[in-house]
Amino acid sequence: MAFYLLIGIKGAILILAAVPFMATVASLISLWPYLRAWGYPHHPGRVIRQALPFYGASIANLGTTRLDYFIVGALTAPAQLAAYYVARKLAEYLRMLDTSVIEAITPKLAEYQDGGQAKIEDGFTRCWRYLFIGLLPIHVGVAVTAGPIVQLYAGGRYPAAGLIMSLLVMAFFVGTVASLHRAHIKVFANRWHLTALDGTAGLVSLGLSVGFVFSLGGIGVPLAQTVAYIARGALAIMLLRQVFSLRYDTRALWLSGIGSGLVAAVGIICVMAIPGLWSLPATIVLGTGVYFAALIGRLKHEDTNLLLRLMPFRFVNRVAGLLCRPATESSS
Repeated sequence: MAFYLLIGIKGAILILAAVPFMATVASLISLWPYLRAWGYPHHPGRVIRQALPFYGASIANLGTTRLDYFIVGALTAPAQLAAYYVARKLAEYLRMLDTSVIEAITPKLAEYQDGGQAKIEDGFTRCWRYLFIGLLPIHVGVAVTAGPIVQLYAGGRYPAAGLIMSLLVMAFFVGTVASLHRAHIKVFANRWHLTALDGTAGLVSLGLSVGFVFSLGGIGVPLAQTVAYIARGALAIMLLRQVFSLRYDTRALWLSGIGSGLVAAVGIICVMAIPGLWSLPATIVLGTGVYFAALIGRLKHEDTNLLLRLMPFRFVNRVAGLLCRPATESSS
């Protein structure tokens, strides 16, 4: 911002180019003790063989990550493309949260591998539970307030972007659930299965997007991607069942579903009853309160302990303790 104010757009471009370079230098400096101890490099053929499944998955994943702009731009009017671009950019912020959660889970799965079959199955159940209890209400809350969020970001120029963003946000959650299964395949199954998963999702998304966008416009892409993510998840379930038994926490599914339904009801009421952008803070405050109220006395002991460890402030820690005390006492 400072460089932009001083020398204009050239300053912004300069900073965009300089920041990755500085981050690379800082990373090399911090990793130097490990780089200094490296031995003879592996044979290039071995490195390529090990990396091919991941390169194949990345290429196959283009069908659900980048080709959507081309399809919308080729089959719709410029106004539709602009609305889709705004909706996608805003939804991507929530997708970053989803990606960070999956990336944080993946190294932990490797630790479960040493604990045997029971440890792997228990780890999968925990990940499923935390995914639904932690992420589903956030996605639902953003989906029902997508209209005001788009208005805050771009004013009233893209009224169609609100519905597109709502559908994208929910499609991303379906994709995150599929990515949870994909992460387990990456650790416990054949790496080539990743290419099969992403290739299937990419082909389904690409094929359906053309038809849906041609008939429905910009909302066709999230609908096609939802079907593609469901196909990826179904295939991942089939592959994982050959490795270990999948145990889903249906109680967490119902608990998060009911709580997220309450969040959706609060958000819809706030958007309809409160004019302008004030519906956003109202939904955040009331929706969070309603969701935590729905969780009172219903979380497991291990879940409340995890929640208490994550709370950064003493006051918030005490509030979390009050909310979760019935569950903790009942489990002890």
